[in-house]
Amino acid sequence: GVSSASGALYEVGAGKPYTTIQAAVTQAAADTDVGASGNNTPNGDPVEIRIHAGTYPELVGVPADPSGAFNGLNDGWLIHANPGDKVVVNGFSVGTDRDHCTFQGLNVDMSSHASSGFYFGTTARSNWIKDTVIYGAGGGAAVGGGSLYGWNKMDHVTIYGTNYGVSLGYASSLVAENTIIANTVNAATSSSDKSWYAYSDIWGTVSNAGDNGNNLNWDLGLDPLFASTNPADADFLWLSAVSPASGVGSSVGLRTDGWQNMGALPTVPEPATLSLLLVGMGLMMRRRR
Repeated sequence: GVSSASGALYEVGAGKPYTTIQAAVTQAAADTDVGASGNNTPNGDPVEIRIHAGTYPELVGVPADPSGAFNGLNDGWLIHANPGDKVVVNGFSVGTDRDHCTFQGLNVDMSSHASSGFYFGTTARSNWIKDTVIYGAGGGAAVGGGSLYGWNKMDHVTIYGTNYGVSLGYASSLVAENTIIANTVNAATSSSDKSWYAYSDIWGTVSNAGDNGNNLNWDLGLDPLFASTNPADADFLWLSAVSPASGVGSSVGLRTDGWQNMGALPTVPEPATLSLLLVGMGLMMRRRR
């Protein structure tokens, strides 16, 4: 890895030091993890895995934290898509005690495997999934795990057509904001401990038996009206111009790029708006001449 503003940087993609996400993750752990120190001092030099555009048919394993510390020297990783790039990956499994990590800007395609899109091991808690799409009914849950003895968080996540939505085992819960869970084959939300869903839309799923009284604060319960549900389309799981989930997200969890939709993706412009944008671009090009 090399130094970056956020810490140790590992870049993945064509022409980058690593061609697979797993290779970068494995090397980052080998370079930076410290042993069983019991040091709970937050990591001032955390790992950044920056993934450039491409499809990565990998189930990435983030190894267990050997120190066992909570919010310690081995925690706080950032695994994310390079801004503006489309990154597709099969999923992530986060090992025991690896906490305070952020997974951002990813497309997780579960259609080819029976594992979870994100699986969190024992006490792998206080992690954050944001600006991410999870889809495909391969068999597992979009977000799974157990024995967290705490919670993980989702913000601006779209889960579509997976076998299960969120399925968390013993002593585990989830905090979700600005999230859409739509058309899961089985239960959309299930956790042993009470979870919180705020400014979110849960639609087209079977009964959420076993959710242990999840707190649904301002759950739309409406068809999100996606522009497309075909993964081959450029506007796959974008919101249509008339979507009830468009522009109604909470400003508390506002996306870093300013979108205030529920879910991970923007709204498709209305035809008139698109025409005006094209005209404006044409005028700008003429002025540059």
